[in-house]
Amino acid sequence: MADHRNGSTQAANGKASAAGSAYAIDLNTFQTRLKTFYKHWDESRTDLWGSSDAIAVACPPPSDDLRYLKSTALFLWLLGFEFPETIMVFTKEQIHILCSQKKASILESVKKSARESVGVEIVLHVKPKNDDGTSFMDAIIRAIRVQSKSDGHDSSTVGHIAREEPEGKLLDAWAEKLKNSKFNMVDVANGFSALFAAKSNEEVTSIKRAAYLTTSVMKNFVVTKLENVIDEEKKILHSTLMEETEKVILEPSKVNCKLKADNVDICYPPIFQSGGKFDLKPSAVSNDEALYYDSASVIICAVGARYKSYCSNIARTFLIDADPIQSKAYEVLLKAHEAVIGSLKPGKKLSAAYQAAVSVVEKDAPEMVSCLTKSAGTGIGIEFRESGLNINAKNDQIVKEGMVFNVSLGFQNLQCENSKSKNKVFSLLLADTAIINKDKTEVVTSMSSKALKDVAYSFNEDEEEEKPKSKADHSGAEALMSKTTLRSDNHEISKEELRRQHQAELARQKNEETARRLAGGACLVELIETPFLVVTLSEIEIVNLERVGLGQKNFDMTIVFKDFKRDVLRIDSIPSTSLDGIKEWLDTTDIKYYESRLNLNWRQILKTITDDPQSFIDGGGWEFLNLEATDSESDHSEESDQGYEPSDVEPESDSEEEDSETDLVPSEDEDSEESDDEDSEEEKGKTWEELEKEASNADREKGNESDSEEDRKRRKAKAAFGKSRGNLSSSMPKRPKLR
Repeated sequence: MADHRNGSTQAANGKASAAGSAYAIDLNTFQTRLKTFYKHWDESRTDLWGSSDAIAVACPPPSDDLRYLKSTALFLWLLGFEFPETIMVFTKEQIHILCSQKKASILESVKKSARESVGVEIVLHVKPKNDDGTSFMDAIIRAIRVQSKSDGHDSSTVGHIAREEPEGKLLDAWAEKLKNSKFNMVDVANGFSALFAAKSNEEVTSIKRAAYLTTSVMKNFVVTKLENVIDEEKKILHSTLMEETEKVILEPSKVNCKLKADNVDICYPPIFQSGGKFDLKPSAVSNDEALYYDSASVIICAVGARYKSYCSNIARTFLIDADPIQSKAYEVLLKAHEAVIGSLKPGKKLSAAYQAAVSVVEKDAPEMVSCLTKSAGTGIGIEFRESGLNINAKNDQIVKEGMVFNVSLGFQNLQCENSKSKNKVFSLLLADTAIINKDKTEVVTSMSSKALKDVAYSFNEDEEEEKPKSKADHSGAEALMSKTTLRSDNHEISKEELRRQHQAELARQKNEETARRLAGGACLVELIETPFLVVTLSEIEIVNLERVGLGQKNFDMTIVFKDFKRDVLRIDSIPSTSLDGIKEWLDTTDIKYYESRLNLNWRQILKTITDDPQSFIDGGGWEFLNLEATDSESDHSEESDQGYEPSDVEPESDSEEEDSETDLVPSEDEDSEESDDEDSEEEKGKTWEELEKEASNADREKGNESDSEEDRKRRKAKAAFGKSRGNLSSSMPKRPKLR
């Protein structure tokens, strides 16, 4: 993943600005982070900051190259902007800044905040346009010596970022001044890595939004693009795919992401690799060769996006008519990748997380250990690669709450039996962005599935018909069942059917789980609108999609929690175009969902369940919500219709409700006319169809003698719970809308 240009020049945080300036520095964030920096420097001065008396950071001139520098990261982290060609020196009592007049006018606004937060004075050295700045550098060096002497030190120790070579005349002159000053120079890169490692809530939110964009691009653009290209047998270059994907990242609206384009950027040029040429190093690029998707092909895609300068990354591998060794290797890699994520817990060593991956491979595929990447990723945030947090066998750094990792693991140069030279050597790669919380690691890119069934595709019709689908091969790996086949015929299982089968199994499991819990006596994140919605998936019992199939533009999603005493959470007015995507996501996260054409009165339903849980279980559990399993859509329709009210229209007052009811009362003329019609119809007698319908309804109520016990229980449950459909908007608090 190639080096990157310096971070974007827009503000990364809030809006406190210098007068007359187009740039805004968030003074609250500046105060908080400056305080954090000085506290970290003081507490870890010896082990991470080299016992430095001063810390000097020099930001290079602007560049079109894509790169990450700790100097740039510090300016972005502290001030919200890059400040190219600017030198900043921190001492115990002062912060010296050498810059142009324009930058100085912006930095004037933070003087008071620095004094109030940590008691230091900001000294601005304004360099005229044609001045080399050396006289100001001399003044800064004298100030460093004075500070060291006041601290009782005979010589001065100055921390700097040793790996960053000076660029441009100003930084060259500064490096020469430091060299001639006879200071004791120490590398403090590890100090900055540790400083950036623990993220604030605001930083985590930015990373989550970056992950939201990254995942949307992978799921809604990359996968769709690949499927279309392969299904239509088009020719497209890896570099062309890279360019098209980059444009989508920079225009979030193209993948229905409601993030401002001004706040987003790429982390690196998107990576597309296939045809036996794979590079899993961070410096990989998309070459100018055509995408290769013949049988037994492997395609690697990696996408990284930034939101307000904070990074997120995802990588997926797609298998085309996979060879048995490829599918086995992928399953082992997936298991090892999950093992790394599961081991990233507060208090654990990073080396232990890497060893967890090695242990999986040693057990399941010892012959592949030598092909495993030597790193399982790094810390990620304002820097794409926080080098101090490399997940490898030697790094004994302790994982802490608030850290964020790009968990990236792969197999390099594996061999398969395929005779085609381009497919003989292959590699696999998986990467996700994971946030370390107190209780559980949160994978914020999980919306893009990496399960084998979702990344394995079959495009070869003839071979597919000849292959036995359930027989194990000689290596012990089960024959591959692909998620979907793009070249369809009458014998293939549709995507909807696969999802229906999975949902049926989830229904069975959910009823068993509910029965056990009731007998005992008892990553959903929506960051588009405020207040932000966060729901823990493990707390969800089921999801009911309501107002579906009524020809409306929107539908509602009701989340029922395992704690039945807790009110359901409802997300209103979701565009109907998102229905299939939400169903697919719920299915891939193993959440049982149902659909109903109306809103339900969930308070009454949950009360009925808790009052008599045994009847609920005996009646088929949640299957009373299953429209396909019920006897008729029209049962209890009158009762349901009476309680239905569109969720996005609510009465403003009781009087308004009364007015609307009055409007529905017919006039006297209308009433008498209807009465006459009814009398005349009654005199004519009932038609054959009406009599047959009455008989059918009676049969349904009593139950046909041939009905099974299960059918009668379901009918009983439906009768009990169908009556509870009602006006949800009048009994529930207003919920956030997902747009």
